[in-house]
Amino acid sequence: MRPYIFILSFLLQTITVCFAQQKSDVFIITTKENPDKGISVYYKDMDTDKFKGTPSFKYSVPSDEATFITFPTREEVNRIERAVFSDKELKNLKRGFVTCIVHIPSGKIVAVSFSTFNKDIDIKKLELYNKRIKNELKFDVKLNVELIKEGYFGKGFPVFTSLKEQKK
Repeated sequence: MRPYIFILSFLLQTITVCFAQQKSDVFIITTKENPDKGISVYYKDMDTDKFKGTPSFKYSVPSDEATFITFPTREEVNRIERAVFSDKELKNLKRGFVTCIVHIPSGKIVAVSFSTFNKDIDIKKLELYNKRIKNELKFDVKLNVELIKEGYFGKGFPVFTSLKEQKK
């Protein structure tokens, strides 16, 4: 009887570990315990580190004065969110935050990372959401100062809010 208990115990531990870990070809996933808010999960786009250089401008001014960046509309973000996630999933997801790495001057989104308190997001759907944001959204960039060298800025906005906004 003892060997069966050992084998059963080993299998239960192995299954728990396998299902508790999320694997992704798009994200580096980091989980952190926050005493006041519970567990937070950061899904860092693996492409983020490829886009580190900041733009250079003809005159030395703060970057927020050198450029004027307009976010995609909430309707655009919500459309993609509702296409990827079901109403039931969105109802259960807590509000999160997305950070986009934006190419200056084109406004193209080159990397998309997510920060959330949701531990059980379907990773394949989050990868699809990442891909659709990159392919379908763009920031509108206006230069107030002559650009000398292209670069990248991080810009963010809330996610998993489309169902809540629809009810307003």
